[in-house]
Amino acid sequence: LINVGRQWRKPRTPAEQVKWFYVRLLQLGAERGAPRPPGVTPYGHQSTLIGQFSGCDNEVRTMTEAYVQARYAEAEIGEETVHEVHEAWKKIRTIGH
Repeated sequence: LINVGRQWRKPRTPAEQVKWFYVRLLQLGAERGAPRPPGVTPYGHQSTLIGQFSGCDNEVRTMTEAYVQARYAEAEIGEETVHEVHEAWKKIRTIGH
């Protein structure tokens, strides 16, 4: 779910979906003792997340890059990217719990 004003709804666009998965990654990292400090960029936090999710280096990179493109570059995000991010998230979540 994403916050839209005072309402919550499922992410609809590919960019919203990528952002949703990245937020889940940050939440899982925080649960494991590695919250993203204020002012640290997604790229700056990437190495910390890689350290938290051993064996998921490529997955963390995939999710970080897609998030940066969706959030900051406002690039067009395709369904293939969403699929890659979802697959990366599934692997990280399996290892993370």
